[in-house]
Amino acid sequence: TLWEDKLGNIITYNYDHISSNYIVSSIQFRHKNNSSDIGRIDFNYSSRTDYHTYYYAGEATYQNNILKSITSISGGATLCTYNLTHELKDGVNMLTSIGCSNSVGKQLRPLCFTYGNINDYGGTTTKDLERIERMFLSTYFTNSAGFNFQYIRGKMLASNFKDGLVIIPSISN
Repeated sequence: TLWEDKLGNIITYNYDHISSNYIVSSIQFRHKNNSSDIGRIDFNYSSRTDYHTYYYAGEATYQNNILKSITSISGGATLCTYNLTHELKDGVNMLTSIGCSNSVGKQLRPLCFTYGNINDYGGTTTKDLERIERMFLSTYFTNSAGFNFQYIRGKMLASNFKDGLVIIPSISN
């Protein structure tokens, strides 16, 4: 697939055809007056075991590839490689981190993902959603118990003309 803007910049999307699906393999950037690419992004996949077969127009199809890395290249030199790490949990590959390294081996700290609730000790709880007790702040903090309330009114969202109201208990130490 090729896309060109009015200034002559061209983006070419390249795909691999695997099991009745198209997955992007690379994206190339160049100007129409330039015979070589200005830049390129390569997508690298590996096979996965947690795929499902589905049917489209009566034909069985599946996506059995998982994205493992993305490499950005400019002028023939690798700028950065993003490595995606997955963990097979409950039969599903979950993205756990995205790391970045440059061509000389320097790495950024990876962006890490967790799924489920995190308890105070950094581990995940076994019960993701559990209703213990129904309690509202207005019933817990009452004026009769010696609590006063702070009422904060204002614009809470940028580019929104609606006002918001936040009511919090005023507790002195």
